[in-house]
Amino acid sequence: ILSLLQCSSMINLANILNSLLAKKLDSNEANKWFVLRRIQTLLFEFDRLHVTDVEYAYLKLMLVFNPINNTECTYDQIDAYRTLTYKELHDYISDRLVSTSYEEYCGDSERLGRLLLRLPSLSELDTSIIEELFFVGLIGSVQINKIIPCILKMDVTSSSSSKQASSSAHMMKYERNEQAQQQGLVSSSL
Repeated sequence: ILSLLQCSSMINLANILNSLLAKKLDSNEANKWFVLRRIQTLLFEFDRLHVTDVEYAYLKLMLVFNPINNTECTYDQIDAYRTLTYKELHDYISDRLVSTSYEEYCGDSERLGRLLLRLPSLSELDTSIIEELFFVGLIGSVQINKIIPCILKMDVTSSSSSKQASSSAHMMKYERNEQAQQQGLVSSSL
């Protein structure tokens, strides 16, 4: 949801939510209506706060490092990550508040608290409804929480290094061809 909120202006999330809310929902779809209204409220709140990309990143980290959702790490590891993330977000907000004018940042001494108070609202949203509303049409009936670990385990470095290697090989071939053409021009002019 944080990613949807972050790119809301690019995808025109407000209109998407309005369209989904305007649809006639069956009586057994009241939960969908609640989730859509909650996302709409969060969108308004995050827009009003003018949340920066860096702040979104820290908030996402706090949600990822949630001891309730994570079974791979120990509680102490998760707590250490969350504490570090909190400190970094606090430092970022403090530095930003000092370096910019009050009106520019739309911030105050309570900005950190205002951001952190939004996190429980995100956690209470039913992920199965979010998947159904936003992802089933794109990727079929697959649970997002099963896809994310696969994405995180992807070996991005090997694919980017192989692209880089093929790009380097292509560049070397181009340079050799260019040198050969220059030598051909020099020998023909002699």
